[in-house]
Amino acid sequence: MFNVHIRQSERTIQVEIGSTILETALAAGIQYPHGCRAGNCGGCKSRIHSGDVELSPYSEFALSQDEYENGLILACRAVPWSDCDVSWCDPDDDAVHAVRNLTCQISGLERLTSDIASVKIKLDRSEKFDYSSGQFAYITFEGYPRREYSIASFESDELEFYIRKIEGGLVSTFVWDYLLVGETVDIEGPYGNLYYRSDHEGPVLAIAGGSGLSAIQPVAIEAVTTNPSRPVFLYHGVRDESDIFRAELFIELANEYECFSYIPVLSEPSRASERRTGLLSEVLEQDFNSDENCMIYLAGPPPMVRACTEVLQKIGVNSTNIHADPFFTEADLVERA
Repeated sequence: MFNVHIRQSERTIQVEIGSTILETALAAGIQYPHGCRAGNCGGCKSRIHSGDVELSPYSEFALSQDEYENGLILACRAVPWSDCDVSWCDPDDDAVHAVRNLTCQISGLERLTSDIASVKIKLDRSEKFDYSSGQFAYITFEGYPRREYSIASFESDELEFYIRKIEGGLVSTFVWDYLLVGETVDIEGPYGNLYYRSDHEGPVLAIAGGSGLSAIQPVAIEAVTTNPSRPVFLYHGVRDESDIFRAELFIELANEYECFSYIPVLSEPSRASERRTGLLSEVLEQDFNSDENCMIYLAGPPPMVRACTEVLQKIGVNSTNIHADPFFTEADLVERA
C-alpha cells in the first residue's frame, strides 16, 4: 500500500498495490476529474510531482508521448509503485459542467444509413443538463452495460446520439433490433476533452469518420454560427455514397455561411462519383499546408484518427491544436487491457 497525496483536495489516500489512483480517489469521495476511466479520453490527466507509477495501456490520443515525458499521467491507468504526490490538470472553464445522472425516455429512433441510427432522448424539463460541443455521455439501456456516446445535438430538452451497429456488439444490436420509443434510459455526463474551444478565433478544421460525426457536428456548427467570418472546414469520411448522412444540414449551412465548407470523402465508392475519394488522411494532405492558427477536431475509428493526426503533424500543425476522440469499441478495449 502506498500513500498518494492529491494536491487540490489536500488529502493523502492509501492506494492498494495494483489499484489505480483514480479508482481509489473516487472511492474515498474525492471529486477527481475523469471521463471514460479506460485511458481513452484524457479526462483524468494529471501531473506527478514525485514518486513512481506504472501506466496500464492507454490511447496516445489521451496522453501523448511528449506529455508523458513532461511528467503527465492518466490517473485511471496509474498504479503507484511508491509514495506519490500528484495534482490533476485543471480543465478549461468552457468544459466544466456538473456531471448529472438522469433517468430519461427514448423519444425518437431513425435509421440514417445501413449501420448508423439516430437515437433521441428526452430530458425532464425540471432537470438541468449542460455540456460543451464535442463531449459525450454514458448511456445505460435497461439490462445492458453502459456505453459512451458523443452528443450530436441538444435542442428543446432532447439529446441526439448517432449509434453505429457493430457486428457482434451487445448494446448496439439491442438498439437496432429491440429498442422502442418510450423506453427509459439512464444518462450520465457530460465528459470528454474533445470540446469546442470558444476562445480560439482562427480557422477550424473538423474531421469525422463515420459515426464520429456525432462529436464533430456540434463543434462545426458552433464554430461557424458564433464566428461566421472565419473559415470552418468539415470533412466527413465514409465508405460509399449510401453511408453519407445529415448532408442536407451541412449543405444548408454552406449556403448560409460562405466561410463554411462541407467535404464528404468516399473511401470505397461503388461507382464513379463527383465527390472526393480516397482516405481522409490522403485528402487532408492534398488540401492543407501548415496553419499554426488552425484548431483541429478529430473523431472516428482509431486508425483514421491516427492517420489524420500523423498527416497534420507532418505538415507542421502544432500538436497542442489537435483535439482527438478515437471511437474505441468494447473489443478494442479488451485487446488493449
